Amino acid sequence: MLMKKQRLCRAAALCLSVLLLLPALSGCKKEKYPMRSSTVKESTTVFTLGTVEVPFEVLHTFFTAAALASPGYGEGYFDGDGGEERFTACLGTALSRIADVYALFALAGEAGIDPYGEEITKAVQDMVTLSVDGGTDEEGNVYQGFGGDYNAYLDHQRKVLHMNDSVSRLIFRYAETEKRLIAHHRENAGVTDAEVAAFFNGEDCLHIEWLHQTVREGVDARRLLVTAREKLLEKGVNGGELPADVMAQYSDLSGTSAIDPTGFYISPRSLESKYASVAEAAFSLPVGGLSEVIEANGGYFLVYRMEKKPEDLTGRAQEIKALCLTDRFYGEVSARSAELLSGATYTEAFHTLTAAELLED
Repeated sequence: MLMKKQRLCRAAALCLSVLLLLPALSGCKKEKYPMRSSTVKESTTVFTLGTVEVPFEVLHTFFTAAALASPGYGEGYFDGDGGEERFTACLGTALSRIADVYALFALAGEAGIDPYGEEITKAVQDMVTLSVDGGTDEEGNVYQGFGGDYNAYLDHQRKVLHMNDSVSRLIFRYAETEKRLIAHHRENAGVTDAEVAAFFNGEDCLHIEWLHQTVREGVDARRLLVTAREKLLEKGVNGGELPADVMAQYSDLSGTSAIDPTGFYISPRSLESKYASVAEAAFSLPVGGLSEVIEANGGYFLVYRMEKKPEDLTGRAQEIKALCLTDRFYGEVSARSAELLSGATYTEAFHTLTAAELLED
């Protein structure tokens, strides 16, 4: 699902859609659905980041996510020529994203936010309850849930999201901690008008627009955007707004607030990791450039780089400032993540892991 431009936070490189699923909620005093225990294998430590022992279950989930997001992934992906290199690449992606989680926890602790404290633990419990029971959160978002069937919820987590209850709660904990740390950062991190202007005028701030088609039955989503690209090239694009008729005809978000003819601004760290291919394409385009059709997050995208509008620095001042702070925030997370990974230690169990073992549910 395409996000509104004001919600383009990348969630610290986590490509799992569950990260954006549930915000913090108020709930019962007693936990309604106690956490299910992990197996001995799931809880076996495979590597250590600083003082944190990372179990197999976490690596399994993040490796699976990395594999599923890999272009061309399918049966035999890790076999034959190039299979070992693909395995190494997916493993590296998984390790990096896991380090992002614990880097954010470390930064939160330094800011006085305890990821394992009572408040966040309660929020995690409430997230699980809403996930199982369904209902409406404090922001008015409605969730279907599983009718109170905890086993059905756990089965969905394992078979669809490829995680057990322990990892699911870790990700909920991350999401709640991230939300609180971002709020703290925006309140306390000073950024001058000159710094915002330098960011806006620099290479890390792009003005883009995109067309999107979700993969759905009976619709050749990719072909629709190929046709849209041909029409746009026929009309000619030079960095201004895209023709409204093409946007209306070829974006499945036409008529929603997600479509804005004035486009929006992004930075290298402002999109979620599941849109990494979109961001990569955007930053490779010249002004007025139109990408090829890109597959990402269960759909297809056509990315167009627009000219920056100098008046946006004042007319969209809050958006640009927030983007500058977001990019700076995740830069700090990335730096701490790299630091953790550089000092990581790996167990013998880690060195014997295979792709088949990491992908097995």
